[in-house]
Amino acid sequence: MIRPPAGKWSIAAACNDYRNGAFKGSADHFHFVTPNGQPAADFYMGGPVKFAVEGRSIRLGRRHVFPILASREWMGNWCWNEYWLDDDQAARFLRILWKNGQCEGGWCDLLDRLKDGERATAELLREVQGNWEASRP
Repeated sequence: MIRPPAGKWSIAAACNDYRNGAFKGSADHFHFVTPNGQPAADFYMGGPVKFAVEGRSIRLGRRHVFPILASREWMGNWCWNEYWLDDDQAARFLRILWKNGQCEGGWCDLLDRLKDGERATAELLREVQGNWEASRP
């Protein structure tokens, strides 16, 4: 495990075998997680998609590679691992999930804007995070 960086978005991937917690090389569910650990969106991919860890990067499918800042195995339970990304890479990962997955829930502020055609960008993520923090008592 690498110490998680403060203030960064992460991806939690259901990429471990449910029987023994071993990495299986694919994932079918992803949580898009805010810098303060709140799940912002949950995606089902319609079945397993290739998912690999390659040094300091993760690969989704055959061609989407994302440099990671940190990682943690068995996040929550042994079926999930978590990977922290910089804001630009997090927005890019979200665009791929939005295009190829089925969103099963999350923050209305973020998802409504994506449904309305707004492109996921680092600026959008920072704005939505700021709105959420400002709305908390």
